[in-house]
Amino acid sequence: MFFATLFLTACKDAPEINLKVLDVWGKPVATASIIQEGVSGMQKADMNGALQLQVTEPGPVRLQAGTDGFIKDYITVDVESDQDDPVDATITLYPAPNEPGFYAIGDHSYLPLVAQPVKSIASEITRYHGIQDVSRDGLTVNKKNQRFVYYALLRDWEIRRLGLGLAKLKFEESAEVTGLLGPTTVDLNMWVADADAGMDMKGLWAMDHYLITSEAPLEAGVYAFHAQSILNSRESDALDKLPKELQVVYPFEVK
Repeated sequence: MFFATLFLTACKDAPEINLKVLDVWGKPVATASIIQEGVSGMQKADMNGALQLQVTEPGPVRLQAGTDGFIKDYITVDVESDQDDPVDATITLYPAPNEPGFYAIGDHSYLPLVAQPVKSIASEITRYHGIQDVSRDGLTVNKKNQRFVYYALLRDWEIRRLGLGLAKLKFEESAEVTGLLGPTTVDLNMWVADADAGMDMKGLWAMDHYLITSEAPLEAGVYAFHAQSILNSRESDALDKLPKELQVVYPFEVK
């Protein structure tokens, strides 16, 4: 009995992982390359983005997937020591944008956000910063948090210095501001910041690609990504202090 048990234990199949590689819209990424940490060599998913992997020993298994035209990414799969059935796992890959910028993840493709120059209107003391026009293409509001890919040829510390933020906008025809001789009304006729919309940003596998998600589903309205809180600033020289490349915002409308 002892030797029979030992024989059966030795012959027990190694744990397996049923891996699927999908794009962000749930479509298979054919023939994606798979690397299993600690295992030499590379394996290929099939035309359906599927691959069955044998695990040398139980525990956390780190897998990386990538292929041309996509940003590499990885997952960690926990395989139990008494695992009998294969573990199902999925790696989601984001297409790599061709040009730096902000890209909303639409229902079927990326929607590039177009930069708009920031305008400055006000008195000698107080200023409003905003934009005069917003694209009317709109984004589809999903039940999940709105997601964006940000592609920037910058290092991590440079990204942090940008102080990127997401603001909800409102259209203002005029506003009362403080002037040298007291309150005065100025014509604005532009989109200005109404409230901050919280966002989370994390780096993807590629050093220059970042995934941005809103902290809560975005309600219908107009929003814009901006740097150094420029849309919130009322300082008269705030815009002039920024480099030219940061004197723009990336607006979009959620419908």
